[in-house]
Amino acid sequence: MTFVQAAAPLNVPESVKRAMERARAEGKRRSISDFAGRRTGQPIRRHSHRFDRLAPQYRDKISKAEARKIVIAATMYDRTARENGKRVLGRTALQILEFLANLAAYSGRVEPSYRYIMEQVGCCKDSITRALKALHAHGFLEWVRRYIPTGKNEGPQVQQTTNAYRIKLPALAKRLLERKKETSPIPDDVEWEAIQRARAVEAMRSTLTMREQLAMDFDDPAMAELMARIWDGIQAKKRDPENAAESPLPSFNSMQSPMTRG
Repeated sequence: MTFVQAAAPLNVPESVKRAMERARAEGKRRSISDFAGRRTGQPIRRHSHRFDRLAPQYRDKISKAEARKIVIAATMYDRTARENGKRVLGRTALQILEFLANLAAYSGRVEPSYRYIMEQVGCCKDSITRALKALHAHGFLEWVRRYIPTGKNEGPQVQQTTNAYRIKLPALAKRLLERKKETSPIPDDVEWEAIQRARAVEAMRSTLTMREQLAMDFDDPAMAELMARIWDGIQAKKRDPENAAESPLPSFNSMQSPMTRG
């Protein structure tokens, strides 16, 4: 019988060991918490962020004056810039930008579904996709994909939800607006159209209950219902603080699976 002598253990330098440990630790962190940058087998798109872990900029509320300023600057930019003889944004993109800007002025949460945009702006999904890409390409819009936990012990642990959007005023459009103000007033038709569309959005939302607004803002019924219950709890606490204190507000933790709890 032939015996094979075991190989002597390698003499690995301490610096190499520490580097290997750091790499293993980093790999574990990514495998547990980062659904965004890799394939996970879960039904979500790459580079998606958990819905409640976004940068603060995606919750910033802007003033109505700032919203109108961005839309007017985009309109002037669209009238000035050309690509192959055509406007770079177009009417649909300007309408969508104004709609999103009004949401940012209304609550700071700009997270509408495609279906909601279609209903409010009156265009098809393909038109929305092209318009959003144009707004992003010219610096007026940024967005992140988001996911939410399903709360299920079996099957997919997460699912895709609506994007979160951030309205921006690119430097070129800002300079164009400032130069126009110095030389002459903003054209009446540009400002009038912006004001009218803003009023239309505000009037529409004022006719809806909070539950109806949440149902339209979220594609996922469970998420909309949870937010509605939180809203109802807040209102109940305002009306009757003593009794409301005995019934805590619903927590999103109840929807989380063990894998997604922090």
